[in-house]
Amino acid sequence: MSMYSSTKKRPRTASRKNRGGKISRKQKNVKDAMTVQVKRHKRVKEVLCWPWHMTPGQHVRPIVLEAMDILKSEGWVIGKIPYRDIPFDIIGIMGKACILVKAVMAKGTVTNARETAKAHDKDLKKIQPFWNSDSDNLQFWVFSRVAGLLRYRVYRGGIWNEATRTKPDLQELRLEPVSHRMRATA
Repeated sequence: MSMYSSTKKRPRTASRKNRGGKISRKQKNVKDAMTVQVKRHKRVKEVLCWPWHMTPGQHVRPIVLEAMDILKSEGWVIGKIPYRDIPFDIIGIMGKACILVKAVMAKGTVTNARETAKAHDKDLKKIQPFWNSDSDNLQFWVFSRVAGLLRYRVYRGGIWNEATRTKPDLQELRLEPVSHRMRATA
């Protein structure tokens, strides 16, 4: 790779006088000893300005900051996803577990999963292709003025409220010990 960005492969010199004519001994010594690359006017400059991690026109919504605080208080190591192609706002990691969260404000009065799915259909359709198995933790958080924070887990078929969901191990049948005093009647 060349250290020069131009296609000519040679830098411009500091002295531009006497290009075609005679060069004095003083100018020749300067030309041989010091070759300086001159800045070009049409060169693209990349300047870092605060906040350096954001592109112009991009800002973090207050809802996302509040969701990040909630995840941090639950023990997740969190990060903001700045890419617009990915439909999630936050990624959280705790041990081997990972969570991807999209946080939005409620559109109208939203109190249950059915109303949320109707109101935020476009956002949910962008998230659903990322679901591959039940171990994927894709969540859609809605901040509602009526119901507060509503957490939904996104599946390929729809969404499920995290607060009302019960764990599968609690749904197993529990066998009680048989009393020896009972008689079997047939």
